[in-house]
Amino acid sequence: EAQARSGIIHSLRRIVQTEGVAALWKGNGVTIIHRLPYSAVNFYAYEQLMNGLDTAMKTLHFDENGDPSSGTFGWGVAQRLLAGGSAGCIAGTM
Repeated sequence: EAQARSGIIHSLRRIVQTEGVAALWKGNGVTIIHRLPYSAVNFYAYEQLMNGLDTAMKTLHFDENGDPSSGTFGWGVAQRLLAGGSAGCIAGTM
């Protein structure tokens, strides 16, 4: 019975009964204030990094196979992984 009282449903009911429904969103405003600038920096950095990587590979004249021929490089997953990881690091340091 002690385990049943410590479950998520019991806890939610207790919070609503003692503090009201609004208590379920305590601290949410601070989280939103934190996440909005982080997300904005993350999206901006990702796009800039993707453009920079595209430009770099075109400048180096590599194609999708790594051959220096056509000048268009199709990074695919590797490019998105590098840009996304780097953008997350940049946004996390702000």
